[in-house]
Amino acid sequence: MMSALVFGRGRNSDRATPLLPHLPCARFSVRRLLYPMNTRPSAITPSCRRSWIPAVLSAFAVLCTPVVRAQTARAPKPETSGEAITLTPFNVSAEKDVGFVAASSLAGGRIATALKDTPVAYSVVTAEFLEAFNLTDVAEATQWSVNSTVVDADGTNRAFGTSVGNGGLRTRGVSTGLPTRNFFPYITTADSYNLDRVDYGRGPNAVLYGAGGVGGTVNSVTKQADTTKSFQSARVQLGSFERYRFTADVNQALNSQFAVRANVVWDQANTWRDNEWKDRYGAHLAATFKATSRLSFRAEAEYGESRELRGTTSLRDRISAWDGRTTFASVPTTLPTNAEIAAAGIVRSGPRWVRNDAFGGNVVNFENRYVTKGAAQSTTLSLTNQINGVPIRTPSFTINNQAMIDDNFGVPADRYARALSGSPFFRVPTRESTTVWTNKLPTFTELGKDLALTANYKLGDSLFLEVAGDINQSNVNGQAGLARRGGQDIYIDINSTLPGTGAANPYFKHAYMEFMEYQNLRTNDLKNVRAQAVYIKDTRFGKFQFSSMAGLTEQKTKSRALTLLLPLKSRTPDARSWVDNLEYSEYGLYSRFYLDQPNRDYTPATAPVKLVNPVTGATETVTPTWMFDTRREDNNRDSLRKYKFIQAAGNLDLFKNRLVLIGAFRRDFAEIGDKRVVSPGDNAPGWDGTTLVFRKDAPKDYFDLKYTPKNAAGVPTGPAQIADVRPRANVNGANVPQPQYAGDRFRDDYDSPSLSPIINTFTLGGTVNITRWLGVYSNVAETFSLTSPQQKVDGTLVPPTSSRGKDYGVRVTLPNGRMSLSIGAFDSYQAGTSVLSPSGFNGAYNAISDAPVVGDLSSVGRNARNVARFPQNVYSTVTSETKGYELELTANFTRAWRTVLNVGHTKARVRDQYPDIIAYFKSQDAISRQILADAGILIDANNDASINPALNNPATINQSRVQAAVNGWNNLIDTVIPNTTAQVPQETNGSSRWVGNLATDYRFQNGPLKGVRVGAGVNYRGGQVVGYRGSDTIVNPANPAVAIDDPTVGPGDSVYAPSYYRGVASLSYTFKLKRGRSLQLDFNVDNLFDRREPIYGSNGGVIGTSATNLRPRTDISSPARVTVPGNFSYLVPRNYTLSAKLTF
Repeated sequence: MMSALVFGRGRNSDRATPLLPHLPCARFSVRRLLYPMNTRPSAITPSCRRSWIPAVLSAFAVLCTPVVRAQTARAPKPETSGEAITLTPFNVSAEKDVGFVAASSLAGGRIATALKDTPVAYSVVTAEFLEAFNLTDVAEATQWSVNSTVVDADGTNRAFGTSVGNGGLRTRGVSTGLPTRNFFPYITTADSYNLDRVDYGRGPNAVLYGAGGVGGTVNSVTKQADTTKSFQSARVQLGSFERYRFTADVNQALNSQFAVRANVVWDQANTWRDNEWKDRYGAHLAATFKATSRLSFRAEAEYGESRELRGTTSLRDRISAWDGRTTFASVPTTLPTNAEIAAAGIVRSGPRWVRNDAFGGNVVNFENRYVTKGAAQSTTLSLTNQINGVPIRTPSFTINNQAMIDDNFGVPADRYARALSGSPFFRVPTRESTTVWTNKLPTFTELGKDLALTANYKLGDSLFLEVAGDINQSNVNGQAGLARRGGQDIYIDINSTLPGTGAANPYFKHAYMEFMEYQNLRTNDLKNVRAQAVYIKDTRFGKFQFSSMAGLTEQKTKSRALTLLLPLKSRTPDARSWVDNLEYSEYGLYSRFYLDQPNRDYTPATAPVKLVNPVTGATETVTPTWMFDTRREDNNRDSLRKYKFIQAAGNLDLFKNRLVLIGAFRRDFAEIGDKRVVSPGDNAPGWDGTTLVFRKDAPKDYFDLKYTPKNAAGVPTGPAQIADVRPRANVNGANVPQPQYAGDRFRDDYDSPSLSPIINTFTLGGTVNITRWLGVYSNVAETFSLTSPQQKVDGTLVPPTSSRGKDYGVRVTLPNGRMSLSIGAFDSYQAGTSVLSPSGFNGAYNAISDAPVVGDLSSVGRNARNVARFPQNVYSTVTSETKGYELELTANFTRAWRTVLNVGHTKARVRDQYPDIIAYFKSQDAISRQILADAGILIDANNDASINPALNNPATINQSRVQAAVNGWNNLIDTVIPNTTAQVPQETNGSSRWVGNLATDYRFQNGPLKGVRVGAGVNYRGGQVVGYRGSDTIVNPANPAVAIDDPTVGPGDSVYAPSYYRGVASLSYTFKLKRGRSLQLDFNVDNLFDRREPIYGSNGGVIGTSATNLRPRTDISSPARVTVPGNFSYLVPRNYTLSAKLTF
């Protein structure tokens, strides 16, 4: 890490060593760059660690000792043959990395090869760079790599048990594959405390990193025990927002054959937002045993845990439609009309059991009480909401349940004027505002464990053998209550009395949120083993290296979702009904927090609670119970990804390194399977919700299953049909199988058929070194995507497909790590790439499926046409293409000046989008219209849906469910279908055309600032693609009251988020102390320019989070609309870190 800077202590030497020969800055010599001087060898300093209390005391003691002088530099290692210094041809050593410049990689067909001779696009973030700019995990390092970005979206991913480090990394405009560590798949979020470097392989290359995609993958390289020397270091950091971080690195060489190395980390901090915090601790132990000169063993183990309490980026609007006047002392005897409800900006609540300290320890049913809502347009003008008295006329405009602030495209700046006038307690939230509780209960926890063993043997002079294995486990708990079950939704309490008791409400007109408890549990278990043999032979033509490898990778993932429900046997004794309910369940236990209440401590209520039901007048005591949410089959499943492989590679270094040829072939035998649970109603009567029943394996005749429709008496009523979905009936809120089909088999009784593909891939490339420092390269390679089992619209799994990519360019590599410059082009594609269904697709069709028929006033009624709900995550395919240009410069221009510069220009596009979903649109049109008609919904000549005015009253239809179906249909017609069915090439969602990074530092060599290092850097991100403009309209010139399609744009035109840049700065000084010790002080500034504006971008693949919104072209009275960015995050405000590192 950074202790090596250009002035660090050598790992294998007591001397302070430089990276470059002494060259006065004012007399920079190109000749000296090209031709190295004869200098002493050097080594790179070990990476470091931290702990604040012991380290502060150690630093204080050190500072009290006499300082000899600031460390100065000596000369670097001379270049020898240009080959990577390796213990074996199976791995590379960071010892050869110089400053910011890496020397070698395994990108030469999984044989250690100098980077200058590697014909693939491969970049490295070295340990010194990680330390210089205070990058503490792989996600932070990725921000500085070539043509790479990190998509954190609004933070909802954590609620589903996914960290940004394992889902939000993008290269060349597309997502990277599963991260690896030492080229083994690695699912745990990687901290930098035990890393020597982070490698980035861009583009397809199965030979290098196995399954992946067109983007490439990220590989972290861990620190290993060194048998040549003992060394120790400790680093403590104090930072903004009460951050304390401690790392330590201790290597003990017990003798020339055996060494152990321990690294530890402890990291604790608040965030810049109210009540949020995060902490992390971990320990990594490595050992090396050289049994003989030919046989060696390495072992490493890691244990770590991350915990954090975080809300999502935005609080959500459930207020802006409120007129500021309408309040209630009780449930009114005469219910307000629909038009009055719309004008007042309120909605009537269904059953909802809520607890709060103000309720006297009781859980109270707020059924039939009115609550505020966010403003939204209705196709029936008399039922549309208003903002400050102005009716909303823009079709599909809504800010209900959307960001309360900073979502300003087309939204009136004074949207809360009436709420502010009506409530003396309401305050518009700030960017720092959250709704998280005040006690130390995390919303995200990740526990990771890893164990790896490696054995190397050299047989004779030319044959090298390696056997290696790795076990990586990750247990994640994501709390979804705050993110997805009401925790971000802000209301104003318009009830002056409390239900049940009629007592005065102490929080009348106060803002509040309420949420139900929901946990996403993910257990990942990866097992890997590989064996490799490399034969190396020097001949008069050059060095010949041949490799063969075989291996096995198995990943098992257990997904579980638990929700805290009230087993209300007084309502129904059937647990299937408790579980088979709404997303905002009527059996859920909701915790309410007023935003200004003095204590927001929270603990899940698993002890018996007293329920007060004002609707029935009854009270009862029940014990809340954690139950599996089996209505979400994709949240409760066991998935398997497994592949065995064999590969062979050749690496030919010919004609004194003038020509390097690399070729390899790989064959994979894969297996993909998914075990899903049965739906709640398919469980046997008496099921209690706390156990899981899995579906049966798909039979051989899965695709040939048929059934004959029957009436309730079992008499056939029609011809045989494809047995896709088992007919079910709603019984007390649970969808149970219809008894007349007990003897029939249906596809949804079974799991999706497993897949067992065999995939062949290859890589072929070469480098021509025109001179010692100038070379050209070209490469073509393939890989395959082995994603987690992903279900298509027809219930089958998306099969893996191969991708192919070409890379070519020119490299300039100066000796001794002085400079590496690469300018290249790339062109990759993959047909059949797995992608999530279009934004809004699932929600729209599920809202239609959930539409109850006229007269069904139950809260859980559904359609009568036997159309089932979709799983939350439905996938389809596209053809993905990405091409562009990249420039990368890493340099140590002088002994004092280091620089990293990289720029990527990418044109990432998709075509052949969603073929099965487009077919589904056509197949479902007629039956969707029937479902809507059954529910009392009219569809006009423009395909706009609205509730039939003659039926629109709460005594006839379930208004909230039917209105949701109306909104779902209109979203399909206005947005989803136009942008999906156009079948024109579209830029890849989440891609940016331009990505650039510049980082540099300089250490003063003379004068009063001698020994002081200053550094600065900037990340630039071009506008990210967040959606398409197929829904844009303009005012009809012939009739200004209506809109027509905008002829100037369409589904092929992208919606771009604004571009932005972020700056960093650093200051450092290293003291050389007595007894061979050194002390390095660092001061880092992040977000140097203090950018506070929202960073709009992709939704990060999180279902139910829209990356775009439809907004009026002028104001909310306009019928014309435009698509604008809608999802955003923030940079952390300007913050500071002070570090002290002691090396001894």
